[in-house]
Amino acid sequence: MDQVVILNRQLELLTKLQTIDLKIDQLEEKKKQIPNELNKLSGGLEAFAKQLEALRRRIDEINKLRRKKEGELELERGIQKKAQEKLREVKTNKEYSAMLKEMELHKGKISALEDEILNYMVMLDEENEKLKGKEREFQEEQATTLKEKEKKQAQIAQIDGLLLEKAKARDEIIAGLEERPYQSYVRLREGRNGIAVANVIKGICQGCYMMLPPQTFNEVKKNNQIINCGHCNRILFWANS
Repeated sequence: MDQVVILNRQLELLTKLQTIDLKIDQLEEKKKQIPNELNKLSGGLEAFAKQLEALRRRIDEINKLRRKKEGELELERGIQKKAQEKLREVKTNKEYSAMLKEMELHKGKISALEDEILNYMVMLDEENEKLKGKEREFQEEQATTLKEKEKKQAQIAQIDGLLLEKAKARDEIIAGLEERPYQSYVRLREGRNGIAVANVIKGICQGCYMMLPPQTFNEVKKNNQIINCGHCNRILFWANS
């Protein structure tokens, strides 16, 4: 086979390999981002769950305070009852007045405790309503998150399928490449941010954006040999641009 034809075929295979490798890079990068996206979804749900837990703790605290005040109220009512019984036993007006003052004091305490308990009950009603609303929101968020996770998992499966297809096509191309141009391509890919083969547009290498000498550009336009850029060393090809 004519040497020009061989070089032309090698260049064609290298450009195809570059296209496939870039697509593989994109797919792998996209796949790499999906776990982070899944973590964000889980993080959002965890934050929601913490809000629910904070609300439940708040309700527990209010209930404890309410029960404490109910205990104090029961105690005051017991004292008040004993004072009423004792009132029947007093002998003098002085003792009677003292007992009435004591009973009035306990009556004030009982009234204040009843008001506090009522306030706690109102607060509990409000907080429980908030909790019910948040629980509904959490269930909706949970369902949405589950759907999004399923979509992400489907994306991973789709990407894996595409990567498998690209890997097979890549192997077929590599099978047709000679060792020397292939190894050169691999080295350039590693040292040039994944771009080993660069198109030339209007005499400018699209890998480093440097102008090629006119004679080099004319040779590149023939696409019949492997030519490296004098600036970035990438393999050059011309796509009739």
